[in-house]
Amino acid sequence: MRRITFLLATLLLLGACKEAKKASDRTASPYQELADQYAEFPLTTDLSKLTEKEKQMLPLLIEAADQMEAIYWQTAYGDKEQLFEGITDSALLKYLSINYGPWDRLDANRPFLETAVLNLSVPISTLRI
Repeated sequence: MRRITFLLATLLLLGACKEAKKASDRTASPYQELADQYAEFPLTTDLSKLTEKEKQMLPLLIEAADQMEAIYWQTAYGDKEQLFEGITDSALLKYLSINYGPWDRLDANRPFLETAVLNLSVPISTLRI
């Protein structure tokens, strides 16, 4: 009986330690809660319905989407690599990537970084004032 009690107590203690560590991981970054607002999920589809020509087009469409994203980054912020340089907080990097810059797009473009300044090279037509 003592062994079972000891074993259960040990398991409960270890479980509590793991939960405490998970909670501290989530609160380690002030940006974690902001990043966690967004759900990540895999995009899947049934490719068997596509013709061979359509399947050959997919890599080209993905490449075009990557180019369009690079153009959008340049338009929305400027130099993405310069923004990311020196940032080691994974939650902040995720949140910057989601918002294409240091402004919260769902909160009236309010800056969430103290160093966020308006990029004056962005065309006025893309700014929401």
